[in-house]
Amino acid sequence: CSFSVRLGDLHARLYLVNTAQWQLAELEVGQDSFCHRGFDGKVLEFLRSADREVREARERYPESSHAAFDAFLASLDAALLGEKDLTLIVRDPSGLSKLDTYEAEVEHFERTVRDDFALGVEYPLPSHQRNDAKSVAKIIRRARRIVALTGAGISVESGITPFRKPGPSDSARAIWDEFDARQMTVGNFNHDGEVRAKWWVMKRKLMKEMSMAEPNPAHCFFGELEKRGKLEGVITQNIDSLHQRGGIPSEKVNELHGHMRRLICSDYRTPLNPEPFGTGTCDYACDTSACGDADVPTCPKCGSPLRTETVMFEQSLPNGAVEEARSTIQNSDLLVVIGSTLIVRPANELPAEALRRGIPVIMVNFDDTCYDGNAISLVRQPAGIFFDEVMNQLGDEIWHADDEEEAEELEIDPEASVSVESKRPTLGLDVDSDDQLYGDDDLGC
Repeated sequence: CSFSVRLGDLHARLYLVNTAQWQLAELEVGQDSFCHRGFDGKVLEFLRSADREVREARERYPESSHAAFDAFLASLDAALLGEKDLTLIVRDPSGLSKLDTYEAEVEHFERTVRDDFALGVEYPLPSHQRNDAKSVAKIIRRARRIVALTGAGISVESGITPFRKPGPSDSARAIWDEFDARQMTVGNFNHDGEVRAKWWVMKRKLMKEMSMAEPNPAHCFFGELEKRGKLEGVITQNIDSLHQRGGIPSEKVNELHGHMRRLICSDYRTPLNPEPFGTGTCDYACDTSACGDADVPTCPKCGSPLRTETVMFEQSLPNGAVEEARSTIQNSDLLVVIGSTLIVRPANELPAEALRRGIPVIMVNFDDTCYDGNAISLVRQPAGIFFDEVMNQLGDEIWHADDEEEAEELEIDPEASVSVESKRPTLGLDVDSDDQLYGDDDLGC
């Protein structure tokens, strides 16, 4: 729930759970969920507690900042004397916080996946997992609106090097073994010529691989789903365009980290280049093949370095891309996750969008994830090999369930569940949904 009230009655009882985010609007002060111990008492005591904490904090700051503290404390003193009303704004995903004797208009909202993580909400487990191609083919037949969430793992069989190894002991190549991921930020690209040159060495390596890569059976499987009217959409962290080449129309592919189909001037402000090299006034774009042989190719119009339309570290995703991904999953009846480590948000929250709505999830992944126990199928095979076998199981006939299969339900055990709190991913970065650093192995860079 959420509510906003004027604190006119200092003797009203405030019950604030530690899950709540609160703010005193006029004072521009507040605390986030789980950053406080909660409160149960009169509004007067709540304000006095805030006063004590601010006075204690004041002594820890240099004298130059004391004037700002004093102005804040003066406003708080006025509220304690009843000379000034304050507005308390509360957002509590637990729905337990309240303020007695007030007729506040309480609004109810649907918790986000992040709220679920914070509250330790548990998602149901299947009674058993169906991990073979024949069982997955049955699940595919029953589904009508299938969504794929794909990472670097789906394209490895096409010859494209992943950004990160599945595990420390893995002997496979990885981009971040050769290049320092920490350097590859949009700020460094724009301001550090040495990093810019390294970025282009990395990019040329990927361009060469992608020019020779062909869609593998996993890409083609989803192209076949599209032909048969069973594909809701594809959400990918990859930048190789292999889904489109595998038969999926571009409007059904949500490329979270951009693509390599063209070069743009780094001073051309686009949804995939929100932090331009300069003033953002150039509009030059060309095919990727026109990059030439220079260490750092430059724009023929303004001389700024060229870049691909891919998401670098410290760069936000295209506006609305994550919301579109969530909406696509919410409209589905089956989510298939392939080849993503799912360690960095918001991509790691997307499977939960399905699970919290009872939408079954198939995981085809060599990496362990926090959702493995919740998956109706957990497959540890190369995606191309596995989906080639699924295609064989489905055959050439209509890929829809017969009457017997339609009647068969996926068995979810309501008594068995995995705590999101105990198994949620360890996040390398603590950032917000659409304005964030990205450190996933599938980052576009």
